Amino acid sequence: MVYGLIPDVRSAAGIKTEYVHGVKLSNGDGSATEFDVPFIGRHRGYIVDLAASTTSTITVADIIVYDDGTPVTVSAIDADKGSVTLDSAPVDGSIMTADYKWSLVSDDEVIKAMDQAEEMVDFILRGKNVASQSYSQSIYGDGVEHEFEFDHADVTAIVSVTVDGSALTEGTHYKLIKFPRTDRYWYIDFVTPPRTKAEAAVGTIAYTHGENSDLGDRLSNLYAARFLILGAIRSAQSQAQFKKNNTTIRAGEFSRIKDINEELMDLQVWLNRDKKYTVG
Repeated sequence: MVYGLIPDVRSAAGIKTEYVHGVKLSNGDGSATEFDVPFIGRHRGYIVDLAASTTSTITVADIIVYDDGTPVTVSAIDADKGSVTLDSAPVDGSIMTADYKWSLVSDDEVIKAMDQAEEMVDFILRGKNVASQSYSQSIYGDGVEHEFEFDHADVTAIVSVTVDGSALTEGTHYKLIKFPRTDRYWYIDFVTPPRTKAEAAVGTIAYTHGENSDLGDRLSNLYAARFLILGAIRSAQSQAQFKKNNTTIRAGEFSRIKDINEELMDLQVWLNRDKKYTVG
């Protein structure tokens, strides 16, 4: 799965998007239907998919073109070339303008960083890069102990609980305790402690290892932002364009790296599967 959202990654990296209104295109000449879009194409800048979340497709819906202030039909957009094609040629002398959102960093670059981050986040949340798993945990009662921690710190769904072959019901026979401020289960608390030597088989514990987790999304956004910023710095260095304290980083703000690293460390404490949590 893909964690995080394209706009959130841009924001975390300090990458600006600008919505421009009424940008001047070339004047109509009575025959031309294709017009260059300022700031866009040939790696100068990139038009942004207004509906982008985890994927991006640039379509004619991402730009509005006006002929003397009246919207006209755009039949095609060439995001690489940086041009739009209209259904019909505007009359000679007409003033052509456009509304759109653009950025120095393309949606595709952000998605590539998100793909890299996904692998790291999967490893942190799941311990290895695999899809969600089902797990069966067995515990042994002594007739006194009634609380049993789960083997994993990222359990989000309990399928069944059985003791001596009998199915138990949540709320009647046991309750589930979550880690503070998370949606993940920490331990199970039996109303009646499993008897001595009785095996309390916590049936099948199905867990999602961070899927649909705000923590996972935030972690991925930060990693992706870090990839974008560091990638830009390395690119500038390889082209002998980077000067300490005297450069505008193309893909984000270098000053954000320290804050990003600190937040990543804070989040990973919560997501550490081996950590023993305490309430408070």
